[in-house]
Amino acid sequence: MLLRFGVVPMVVISSKEAAKQVLKSRDLETCSRPKLVANGLFTRNFKDIAFAQYGEDWREMKKLVGLELFNPKKHKFFRYIREEEGDLLVKKLSKSSQTQTLVDLRKAFFSFTAGIIFRVSFGQNFRECDFIDMDRLEELVQESETNVFSFAFTDFFPTGLGWLVDRISGQHSRIEKAFSKLTKFFQHVIDEELKIGQSQDHSNLVSSMLDMINRSTEYGSFKITSDHLIAMMTVSANNLLVSTILLGSVT
Repeated sequence: MLLRFGVVPMVVISSKEAAKQVLKSRDLETCSRPKLVANGLFTRNFKDIAFAQYGEDWREMKKLVGLELFNPKKHKFFRYIREEEGDLLVKKLSKSSQTQTLVDLRKAFFSFTAGIIFRVSFGQNFRECDFIDMDRLEELVQESETNVFSFAFTDFFPTGLGWLVDRISGQHSRIEKAFSKLTKFFQHVIDEELKIGQSQDHSNLVSSMLDMINRSTEYGSFKITSDHLIAMMTVSANNLLVSTILLGSVT
């Protein structure tokens, strides 16, 4: 079935046979995600894995991420972090049970998940950060969730009409504001990593990605840049910080 969202054609797959043809026979033609305004902005013109168009750059990025960021050595180290943060949460709940004090489980799980993500991704203890606290992080997460995956009128009316409606409705300014906050946060994380000096084992993801930029000549024609780093961090923040923290908080 062919529909039109604005001037953009949309094909609805409504049968098992059609789904099989799309997912198997024509997978390469349909596997890329649509280019949306918010996604393009937050991922520095689609320089990440999740939203990049399928092609040579995407394949190289996927290979590098598997080899450099999520290899067995890092998985082992990340497991230690998860276990340590889990022990802290259990001790906190056990102590509150002994003293018969109320516990805000939403905040407890938020802190637990944020603690893991900060140590794995940024190499920092969330509870000791002087540039962000729980309230500010929760605000950043919610704004990111609302805007990174949102639709803009321009997505369906790419001409001047879409541009005008997005500015009148305030959608453009909301996306820009969320993008600015997220960029400042990640830039601060990168600056902190550069200030303290990268660890030799590159145990956190930011340190590993910075090392990948410094060694970009080893990766042939594909060059890792700071835009790739920010884009991957942005998507990671939404896949991990947003999804995991909010899901953990609800659970």
